[in-house]
Amino acid sequence: AGVLMVAYRENFQRYYDLTENVLPSNVDVSEPTAEERRRFFMEKAIDAAGIAGPNDISNYYYDWCTHIPLRGQGAVETIGQLIEGGILEEATVRGLREPCYILSEDRGVVEKIARGGFDCFDGVALLSPFDNLTWFKERTRTLFRFSPRLEAYSPGRNREFGYYNMNILYGDRFVGRLDPK
Repeated sequence: AGVLMVAYRENFQRYYDLTENVLPSNVDVSEPTAEERRRFFMEKAIDAAGIAGPNDISNYYYDWCTHIPLRGQGAVETIGQLIEGGILEEATVRGLREPCYILSEDRGVVEKIARGGFDCFDGVALLSPFDNLTWFKERTRTLFRFSPRLEAYSPGRNREFGYYNMNILYGDRFVGRLDPK
């Protein structure tokens, strides 16, 4: 409700006080508008994904947690405003029909990757099924031709790869799965 805040911590003990005694008076606590919320969540989704199409953006968050839809005409208008404001840029991904977007501040990195001048991660990483790279399954299938699967909620007899199988990223490619059990 915003009435109390953690004033300080001592070891693992939290000490609370009234918000007006903890929060500096210059902090704006006004409720953001629907458009401000949409912009915030869309920018965060694109930042997390690195490059994202409209479908990736709208599926990054659940509507029930943002309290604002990230799809439809409102989302299209917000993307236009973010491009106009210099925050986003349109990007093309070979093999994809829909436009994609990047944060303008990431343009240099994207150009370096496109020229082959970027040292790609060349190690092996085990990625959680909840990692940003594999969070939206359709996106991972489209970009990497790899289908991550979380089988923790499937009955044991239906699991193919294991309860909490992790995706194996080798360099810039998914090469398999590992059940850490």
